[in-house]
Parts: sequence; structure tokens; C-alpha cells
Amino acid sequence: MSILREIVASVAGVYALLLVCDALFGVGEVRFDDAYYHASFYAPRPQE
Repeated sequence: MSILREIVASVAGVYALLLVCDALFGVGEVRFDDAYYHASFYAPRPQE
């Protein structure tokens, strides 16, 4: 019974972590790392 309790606690912990991460870095909002995935981030900057 102890192992079952640990498995249930682990699954609940993973879902809690997913919920927190989704709240902080949700799909609908701008993410802090979105700039790294745009081609313009890697494009050469014009020299002035």
C-alpha cells in the first residue's frame, strides 16, 4: 500500500508542476523564450 501511495503522490506532484508551469508560461501569452525561436533573432543585424 505504501508504494501505491508514493505513486499517487508522484502523479499528483507532476500534475501540480504542469499546472504551475502552464500558469507561468501559458500558450496564450508571450513566453520569455519566444524570441529565441524566431528567425529574426538569428538574422544578422545591419551595421551602422
